[in-house]
Amino acid sequence: MSAVSIVGVSKMFEKTRAVHIERLDIPSGQFFSILGPSGCGKTTLLRMIAGFESPSSGRILVNGDDITEKPPQDRGIGMVFQTYALFPHMTVYGNVAFGLEVRNTQKEEIRRRVWESLEAVDLVRKIDEHVPRLSGGEQQRVAVARALVLQPSILLFDEPLSNLDVSLRVKTREEIRALQRRTGITTVYVTHDQEEAMSLSDRIAVMRDGVLEQVGTPEEVYEQPVNPFVAKFLGGANLVEGHYAEKRFTAGKFAVSVRGAAKVPAGNATLAIRHEAIIVLPLKKAGTFSAVVQEKEYLGFTTNLILLLDGLEVHSSMVSSTFSNQLHVGDTVRIRFDMEMVKLFPGWRT
Repeated sequence: MSAVSIVGVSKMFEKTRAVHIERLDIPSGQFFSILGPSGCGKTTLLRMIAGFESPSSGRILVNGDDITEKPPQDRGIGMVFQTYALFPHMTVYGNVAFGLEVRNTQKEEIRRRVWESLEAVDLVRKIDEHVPRLSGGEQQRVAVARALVLQPSILLFDEPLSNLDVSLRVKTREEIRALQRRTGITTVYVTHDQEEAMSLSDRIAVMRDGVLEQVGTPEEVYEQPVNPFVAKFLGGANLVEGHYAEKRFTAGKFAVSVRGAAKVPAGNATLAIRHEAIIVLPLKKAGTFSAVVQEKEYLGFTTNLILLLDGLEVHSSMVSSTFSNQLHVGDTVRIRFDMEMVKLFPGWRT
């Protein structure tokens, strides 16, 4: 049984349609991410699942029960907000216990469940600390413990790491994933960060303009995007608009043979070339194309290049090496494409 089912759900804000989803099923026990650019409707969808927004039409089911009209406190759902929404005048214990206290839970039961929740996020040692004395990562874990203490069947996250610095964000997302694996709780996670979604998720739903573009495993949506938007947003692919006929794609002076595109009709087409599909070679090496280095970005393990190729500007990423370290802006190189990483789509990008 699906833990969460979204059936024909739409949300209108005056005359603007923020969300329209025909069907989305989230399996029990999975870490499921909703990924998309700002303003695509992903947070609105999460808030409808939580009960903080009401659908204009459609139904939301949790474990087979229709919860569309239920208030948030009766849904059995926990939510971790982007801002954490912790009480600064309270200790860690007070923050985590608050939800149980307003439900008039017995004190012994509160103490037991607060302790268990803080153990799950490795914060028992901070139980008597006041929130302002905690680091950003520790505050985020208190917010998770506060949601867990209510023993929800579903746990929702609304971009919980966006306020953390890069190193702490990586560490905290590892902790969230480990916690989900230990507890097995169904988790729905909203983010605009592609790397975050790829590293955390069992499945990803990619959203644009309130609708689902593609749902699948991280490998499926990255390796087999269904349209140019998914290829660009998730994989950062170079999108080249041109013409396809007789297994050959052309865009101005640029032309390349494309295999495995039997379902693409002749006519206008978009070629999606992932950054790592562009293999950069020394000038003396035999390569299909000649290109000029326009920009170089050294990132340690990888080096990113912007190349001018037959009038096209394309982005390439390669593992840093002696060769890449010796490249300079203005250098001419040879390149070839790994065509397994190149996808052809009918029509121009939409």
